[in-house]
Amino acid sequence: KSSMTFNMHLLLHLSTSVKNWGPLWTHNTFPFENENRLVLQMKTSPYLIAVQIARRYFFYKQLPMHLKKFPNGNRFIDFCAHYFQNRLKYVCKIDDCVLLGSGKDYTLTLEEQNCFGSAISCKVFHKMLCHGLRFTSEIYTRANKSNDSIIVTRDDTKGIITNICSYEI
Repeated sequence: KSSMTFNMHLLLHLSTSVKNWGPLWTHNTFPFENENRLVLQMKTSPYLIAVQIARRYFFYKQLPMHLKKFPNGNRFIDFCAHYFQNRLKYVCKIDDCVLLGSGKDYTLTLEEQNCFGSAISCKVFHKMLCHGLRFTSEIYTRANKSNDSIIVTRDDTKGIITNICSYEI
């Protein structure tokens, strides 16, 4: 009953939030995915999950303070550098676009070669951030609940992103 009351209370504020921020579907939560991954990795067993995560998260947040406060050895500095530097690895950045993931070697189809010409090497990715928006390929979308592979261009042409490629000519 108390959870239901709390949910009803949150719904009272929904219209104000939409007025202030716009519809929920216009907001990209991608920046939080990395933190969610970190929190999920803090769980090591099914016993007292909340306590495990709370302890490890508290320890994790204290490390930068200890790094500045105490003289440390190289192993500690390397450990902190590994865990506190940006964990988002991208292979290719072009202007305002970042192709996410390791990218896999890809051979262009005949139709793609006609559009783009012959490429020396080509890699295919499943996710991309471009001008602050997230796009995913059709293959990546099938495994997830949200569909970021459907696009509408400036001239109102609709399409589906089948592949996100980076290639050298």
